[in-house]
Amino acid sequence: PNTAFLLPELKKSGYDYDLIGANKLAELSVKNGKIVTKFGVAYEVLSLPESDWITPKTLKIIDALVKNGAKIIGNKPKRSPSLSNYPECDVYVKATVNALWDKGLIKTISIAEFLNNEHITPDFSIAEANREDIGFIHRRTEEADIYFVANAKKEKVAFTGRFKVANKLPEIWNAETGDIKKVAVWKSNNDGTVNIPIALDSEQAVFVVFKENSVDKNYIVEADVKLEKPTLTPLSNLKIIKAEYGNFLQEGLIDITDKVEKVVKNGKVNFKMSRAFCDCDPAMGYVKEFRMEYQIGDKVEHIHAEEREVVSIDAGNQSLKIISAVFGKFKAETKGVPKNFEAFDVTENIQKQVSTGNLNIKITDNLVGGKTLKNQNNFLKITFETDGNLRTAIIPEGEFLNLNRSEPSSEIYKDNGNIIWKAPFSGSLSYTTSSGKSKKVAVEVPKPIELSKDWQVTFPLKNGSSIKKNYKTLKSWSEASEEEIQYFSGTAIYEKEFTLTKQQLGKEYAYELDLGSVSIIAEVFINNKKVSTLWKAPFRVAIDDYLKKGNNRLKIKITNLWVNRLIGDEKHPLDYKRRGTKTKVLPSWLSNPETRNSKRQTFSSWKHWSKNDELKISGLLGPVKIQFYKKVKL
Repeated sequence: PNTAFLLPELKKSGYDYDLIGANKLAELSVKNGKIVTKFGVAYEVLSLPESDWITPKTLKIIDALVKNGAKIIGNKPKRSPSLSNYPECDVYVKATVNALWDKGLIKTISIAEFLNNEHITPDFSIAEANREDIGFIHRRTEEADIYFVANAKKEKVAFTGRFKVANKLPEIWNAETGDIKKVAVWKSNNDGTVNIPIALDSEQAVFVVFKENSVDKNYIVEADVKLEKPTLTPLSNLKIIKAEYGNFLQEGLIDITDKVEKVVKNGKVNFKMSRAFCDCDPAMGYVKEFRMEYQIGDKVEHIHAEEREVVSIDAGNQSLKIISAVFGKFKAETKGVPKNFEAFDVTENIQKQVSTGNLNIKITDNLVGGKTLKNQNNFLKITFETDGNLRTAIIPEGEFLNLNRSEPSSEIYKDNGNIIWKAPFSGSLSYTTSSGKSKKVAVEVPKPIELSKDWQVTFPLKNGSSIKKNYKTLKSWSEASEEEIQYFSGTAIYEKEFTLTKQQLGKEYAYELDLGSVSIIAEVFINNKKVSTLWKAPFRVAIDDYLKKGNNRLKIKITNLWVNRLIGDEKHPLDYKRRGTKTKVLPSWLSNPETRNSKRQTFSSWKHWSKNDELKISGLLGPVKIQFYKKVKL
């Protein structure tokens, strides 16, 4: 129903689900044992909400679905929430519920138990690598199985996806560009699934589409790529703010021990456990639970309470000590009251490793230098800054903290029936085909063309004029000595030229423009043709169709945020009235801005920034380069 809880743990296990309201249940039908919507989407099971109530109308629909062969699970309701036709409504509910549940037609089991009992293969899972922050949606049409696979991380991930599809050929559709490539590396499994290696950049998503019958026998089942990658470089303007190693509360829980301690008076506690009490909502969309471990005299005791339930303890003449109090959504495997939260500051350790060039740091107990830890499973919790943007990550023991810039990956795909290996660096590929043959090929790839120096940049001004400035090296506008650039908010134009030889434009090459770091948005033009608009990292785009032999002209329009101009305007006198941080009255010139007589260029109804606030990093920061790819026919 619409009041159902979200089930992220179900998605992490490789299964998908949808929510449905009681008002839409009548639109469901049953076909071949599956529950089907009017749009043709099929489901294995209908899970009822954890409730003692059900209306006769809803129960009649449930009863009909069961009789038609639908699988339904959930707790047994007791009565109707409505007084309509009372008490006959409760009589009907009780009789029908008893018939359905007592005969085992509806089982009181969890979703996890149902999936285990029915031996249902996960719809999508990850055979290798960490599943965290990799999401998916699966839909079917008459012609195809369509998976939407998304990387929610700010860093690149590579993994082997296991898809519940058989006897169909896979394609990967780029969700941003619409580029479609036939997959050349995949392996069928005996359980009706197929394995496909996938690499996703920061916050990238793709559609994996299966739509043709599997008759192609020319594909690769195993591939091992070894590339001579360049030395890793750190994230742009990287600063480690804080790093702790130890044990932290799971997501969805919050430690409120200190808040409970504050309400202890004369050995007594009496409060209503609610979001208002803790001034928090650690698990939005879930019914939350309170667990506390406390000590009266020498005796340690526990108490559990549901959200909105009153918690009351009276220690009498003995002392009352609050050991641990936790509120939120507990995982099924979390027993008792979580405690022993300890964390050691490892900020200096991480900073030292980064300064020595170690940008892929394995998370182990070595971070705390041999100290004895209370818990077996520990994590690194780190907050760092890149280009002025704060990020926080929690990384489990055994995984890696990656603080390097994303590097291009090789691709293996099919083009006109041929298998193509597209490599960004020199190296080798060892592979095994579906026919069992094993081969190895090597490739030499030219070094990138560096374009980070000598840019001419034009900053348009309010009065219609502009400032032109030559940048020998790329840097943030906020570092400029000129106030017009330092506080500039808008779109500046970067221009430069580069030359390509006939040899560099060989048919065996593909080309990619890499802008490095950008704050915030870049529009790319080559030889007066628009290539693309880039709005997130990595700021890279294919440019094969825009290059020519000889001189090439590159133009990049960079747009930043409004913040710096707002900060700069606070240095000038107000030409309208404020009440505190809020505009008191709209100025008369607002309807005719040309009449405004002020050095200020902006107007906002609220003061968000002050004149001494730190300016935001802005502009094209680089390093900018043209990356070569070598295409090899296998």
